[in-house]
Amino acid sequence: QSLDFSSINAITVLKLFGTFLYLFCTSTALGIAVGLLSAYIIKTLYFGRHSTDREVALMMLMAYLSYMIAERVRG
Repeated sequence: QSLDFSSINAITVLKLFGTFLYLFCTSTALGIAVGLLSAYIIKTLYFGRHSTDREVALMMLMAYLSYMIAERVRG
């Protein structure tokens, strides 16, 4: 399959760039928010302390939480 570049105009390029910036900014903000939440939970609660297994499990769940929030926001 080949790409047809003849139908691409400036508006299409601007829309593509805008979509990229939107996804980049929202993904970064979501990642930072979930990372801070994860750090807060590990730091303040006694849940994951002195247990590597629990800490790793919590980190995996937080990564999954980030994915689930992104999927929910996307609709």
